[in-house]
Amino acid sequence: MACGCNGNAQNQQPQPYQPQSCQLARQVYETGFAIDDILLYLDTHPEDTQAMAYYQRLRQLYQSAIQMYEQAYGPLSITQVTGDTWNWIQNPWPWEGGAN
Repeated sequence: MACGCNGNAQNQQPQPYQPQSCQLARQVYETGFAIDDILLYLDTHPEDTQAMAYYQRLRQLYQSAIQMYEQAYGPLSITQVTGDTWNWIQNPWPWEGGAN
């Protein structure tokens, strides 16, 4: 996982403690993956109202997860930088130990 977490979805063993940043990042990544998956389905089944409702719920969850992460840890993507100063690189990069 990009945040440096040690989670493995295929390995059902109990996971070690994960910092809050990793838990929030995992929620963003997993919800984003589910959105990508349902979008592929909707491409071939555009009239499926249940799938569309599921997409709408996922979209809300995704936006909420991004908002919670960004409020606590800063922008997830460069296009989310707001304010009067450039805050994209205020924290250490993952390879500098910033994501662990």
